[in-house]
Amino acid sequence: MVDLLKPCMICKKNMGVAACPVCGIIVCNLHIKMGHCFACAEVIKKTNFENKVRNV
Repeated sequence: MVDLLKPCMICKKNMGVAACPVCGIIVCNLHIKMGHCFACAEVIKKTNFENKVRNV
């Protein structure tokens, strides 16, 4: 289970709301919408990313 008490790993300011299913990076609402996983450089289409994101 993902620890969503941590802040977003991209911007470090907003609270994390979901984790990337590919690498587990925690992202905030703002960065989910970008549809790109920065940590693993895996390009995931926005809709595909949102469908696979594990909301806890």
